[in-house]
Amino acid sequence: MPHSLLPAHVRTLIAGLALSLGAAANAQCQWTLASPGRPTVPGDPPIRQNHMGVFDSFRSKIIVFGGFLGGFGSYGDTWSWNGTSWSLISETGPIARSVHAMAYDAARDRIVLFGGNAGGALGDTWEWDGESWTEVFPATSPPARFNHAMAYDSVRNVVVLTGGFGAVRYDDTWEFNGTTWTQRTGGFTNFTGRNGHAMEFDPSRNKMVIFGGFITGNIRVGDTWEMGPSGWTQVATTGPSGRQYTGGLTYNPDTQLIYLFGGQIGPASGDRMNDLWSWNGTAWSLVHPGTPAPTPVPSTEPNRRDQHMTIYDRARRQLVVFGGFQGTGLGGVAGDTWTFTCPVSSCYPNCDQSTGSPLLTANDFQCFLNKFAAGDTYANCDGSTGNPLLTANDFQCFLNKFAAGCS
Repeated sequence: MPHSLLPAHVRTLIAGLALSLGAAANAQCQWTLASPGRPTVPGDPPIRQNHMGVFDSFRSKIIVFGGFLGGFGSYGDTWSWNGTSWSLISETGPIARSVHAMAYDAARDRIVLFGGNAGGALGDTWEWDGESWTEVFPATSPPARFNHAMAYDSVRNVVVLTGGFGAVRYDDTWEFNGTTWTQRTGGFTNFTGRNGHAMEFDPSRNKMVIFGGFITGNIRVGDTWEMGPSGWTQVATTGPSGRQYTGGLTYNPDTQLIYLFGGQIGPASGDRMNDLWSWNGTAWSLVHPGTPAPTPVPSTEPNRRDQHMTIYDRARRQLVVFGGFQGTGLGGVAGDTWTFTCPVSSCYPNCDQSTGSPLLTANDFQCFLNKFAAGDTYANCDGSTGNPLLTANDFQCFLNKFAAGCS
């Protein structure tokens, strides 16, 4: 429903709210070892690094493909995580590879995979439909590359690809609409060419976000960029220290924050991190400090690592970290699975799932607006079953529940 069709008193209240978003309270959040991996759990994926994963929102599972195991080569297997255990779901499809990129296209219910490294840069495009992989052959494709980043823009329904390394270190932006790849020009090459960076789409602000990476001169950067209609703009140079191989950025729709875990800040074995950060569209906040080297990491949190996977599991409302590289040699390759979970409020108007005091704030109104605009069934506050499902009555319902507070 357009904002102009809402009741006047609802529009007035919404317009008067301060809608700045901060980091979620984290005092009660905790890391949990969900699975130690092989050999303790023989059904888990073999240890690996530089694998890629996405959250399949239709099936409520995390899907992981590929990865690397030192001198033993790369993997070509596909695994799923259901919040409790791993399952091997395919051993056919794309050739074995690592440092590729994937994104879940929710509009078409397809996971899109592009490129990677298999003894050289790859430039192929594949799609996973929930059952099997199919190679697609767009009329136009990006140059072959690896160590690039991809994310799905849920507003324009396109997969966005940036950067990477191949014939050169790229500073380009490409979009895939399910049929062909299109290169964006002009301001879409504003960011410094990089690889090993991370990217995620923030639907609450309609912005694609890039963080960090490796640029010419062997420099690990800690800058943040956002993509608008005319291209990329640098929006921050402070926050997490310059790093690469962070395991990706991941968006939490409950807190409307983008999260980053770990990564590599230097060339030494001790230059890996296990800190957790959040981005609210304005600034980075440290959610969990981790344990910097050389202090031993306690058993209550994941070890320092890079080349891992970090995904927000929207069905179970927790961050999931899997695998990666923790140090020198084959023994440094990990196969463990960790979750980071914060208490979830059962109070309906606490839309952003904050745990601070006061519990209900202006952020909850913005959260409700975003879910309403996205057609999220959460916004069906009045429980109606008509068409359209979401109406102005849901705003009045939310206002009433907010006014009643949480007991």
